[in-house]
This record gives sequence, structure tokens and C-alpha cells, in this order.
Amino acid sequence: IDIKDEYDKILNEFESLIRKETPESVLEDFITTYYHDIFGPQYDRIETQLWLKFPDLDIADKNRRLDVLIRNSVLNDWELFEIKRVIPLTSSYRDVPVLTKEVLYAIQQVKNYARILSQDKVKRHFAQEGILYYEPSINLILGNRPQIDIAQWRWLLSINKDIKLITIDTLIEEMRLRFKDRLKAFE
Repeated sequence: IDIKDEYDKILNEFESLIRKETPESVLEDFITTYYHDIFGPQYDRIETQLWLKFPDLDIADKNRRLDVLIRNSVLNDWELFEIKRVIPLTSSYRDVPVLTKEVLYAIQQVKNYARILSQDKVKRHFAQEGILYYEPSINLILGNRPQIDIAQWRWLLSINKDIKLITIDTLIEEMRLRFKDRLKAFE
């Protein structure tokens, strides 16, 4: 198989999985297989479906499940990636762009995860599983790039500095650039 065809196949499959109602388990299997292509070569280990079974530490006294935890070998720390389906990211309030309530709910969800992960009890638990982290970066993947002015979008992204919002479009474009760069080696 031609390497370019293989890259196109991976990109098309990822786009298809993320844009339709694919079961989370199928999407996570794909991500586990292709995480270097999706997120970058700096990642050297991936864990999915990790349970936070610490209801005493949860804001609602529940067990929680993390989508994807990936080790960044450059930073020597872990990063959390929570993946949401395609949802509208922005609306307008008095002619000012704002994040939709779905985005705000997702932000609160990952902030709760971050709070739990920061507890010593949880760090010790995951250390026993070989997942040693200091303070995982929190990434929220959701929606398409909104149809608003880039300055307005960048302003909205700057509001929550502790959580990196990544659009699906951005993730796919980064994959395209990674593949394009790799193909240069075969020219």
C-alpha cells in the first residue's frame, strides 16, 4: 500500500468516527492504535477507560471515567484528553461571542477530573499502575472551529487558560500537517 494512501485512509477513518455517532469504545480503540498520528510523536504511552473510583473526592460523590490519558515523554508528565462529540461551541449574547452551555458543562467536567487527579491519594493509586504524574495538562476536544472572527475565537480560548480547548478541525489539520511532513522524507 502506498504510504500516502495509508495516511489518507487513517485521516478519513478518524474524521468519519469522530463526526458520527460511533460508540466510544470503537473511537478509543482507533485512538489507541493511532495516537502518535493524532496527537504527535512526543507521546509514548496511552491509557484509556481509566476509572477514578474515589467518590469521596468527587464533587457529586461518584466514580468517574477518563477518556484518554497519554504520557508526554518530552514533558515527562501525563495529559488528559476528554473527547466530546461535535457540538456548537459558540453563540452570541448581546452581540458578544460566548461559549455554549454544553462547552461550559464539559469544562466543569474536566475541572472536576483535574481536581480529583491532583489529590495525593489518587496520585499514589495511579503510581502503583506505573502512571506517575505531577499535574496532568487538561485537554478538551470538541466541536468544529466556530464561524466567528479568529480574534473573537482566540479571546474565547484565552478565558480558560487551565484547560486547552481543541477543535476537531484543529486536530485533523494537525494530523494532515504531520502526514505531509512525513511524506517529504519519501520524495
